[in-house]
Amino acid sequence: MNLNTVGILALAGAAGLAYASVVDRTSVWALSVVEVDSQLPTPLWAILLAVGILALGVGRIRQMAKPSRPAVRGRPVVQRRAAPQAAPGRDGLVQRVRALPLPTGCRILVDDPPTIPLHLVVDEAPEKRVRRAVGALGVLLAGLPLPPRVRVSMRRCPQPNTPWHHVVGAALGEHLPRSEFKVVPGADGVDVMFFRPDSSWRT
Repeated sequence: MNLNTVGILALAGAAGLAYASVVDRTSVWALSVVEVDSQLPTPLWAILLAVGILALGVGRIRQMAKPSRPAVRGRPVVQRRAAPQAAPGRDGLVQRVRALPLPTGCRILVDDPPTIPLHLVVDEAPEKRVRRAVGALGVLLAGLPLPPRVRVSMRRCPQPNTPWHHVVGAALGEHLPRSEFKVVPGADGVDVMFFRPDSSWRT
């Protein structure tokens, strides 16, 4: 029982006792209250009134003294992309891909198929692992001139509650501004289309 409840109950009791002691004074119950009051230096109703006011006051002070909980923040969203490094060439790109800490069952293909510069393939992975893999792809893309498109294929992955294109968009949005790409759902995955691809990918 908290102090606010104690205070309210004490005030209610004080009101009843005050009515019996000051207003009624004739009923059997009121006479009992008057008799008890005559044996005390302070009437019962006054004692309960003081207890009620004190309990409510202390309860209010405790509520004001409680530290406020920090606001729950969502995952950070990138507003502006840092200046990317120069295109590393195909061999350099392959080396960067191999250096990525991809989760188990995930791999990134380069020019496979030829129209897709980067192709993230995720096999039999739950949503959390897919998010981590897409995040690793986002780290890679954040340091490169943007390609025209990349593909993320989910093969035999359990269907999440949120559509895959929303999952991929949110994970990439932690590393790239959402204004720079759109995610298009496909049969077994999604395509990420970049609005301002770098011309180095066309050579």
